[in-house]
Amino acid sequence: MCEKKKIEDNINKLKNEFTELYNIKCKIDVMSPGAEHKPSKLINATKGVYIFFFNDICLKVGKSGPNSQARWKYQHYNQSGAQSNLANSLLSVEDLSKKLNVNINEIESLNSNDIKQWIINNLFRVEVIIENVEEDFSVNLLEAFLLFKLKPIFEGNKQ
Repeated sequence: MCEKKKIEDNINKLKNEFTELYNIKCKIDVMSPGAEHKPSKLINATKGVYIFFFNDICLKVGKSGPNSQARWKYQHYNQSGAQSNLANSLLSVEDLSKKLNVNINEIESLNSNDIKQWIINNLFRVEVIIENVEEDFSVNLLEAFLLFKLKPIFEGNKQ
């Protein structure tokens, strides 16, 4: 089974479980590495959770709303002062290829100039969107649910 299909099936199962448990509907978009990897724009009363995968390894889960577009679209792709940033996490890990269980020399030579393109070219991005919700409770619950289920390697003290 191709990686995108595997990720899509897993996320669909989690989406269905979440909807069944909490009666909160959401939609998903799984973006493959490369040209397809383009973050959407959150509009109006739309909130979402983004997930980054390397192959089928979950790296990062986070949430955002329409008032934090930078977090949703840009901050994880560039090394910056943003707290809990995927690019920073990737660049700060010693022996990243071992952590990701791959043998790719380019991973060990990544730097702040090429991290954005590497993320786009090598990571799947999943967006789980909740529409027409004003309060943050639903997206907070969705993020916590996905953190618990996916156990991303760049969360909390696991880095």
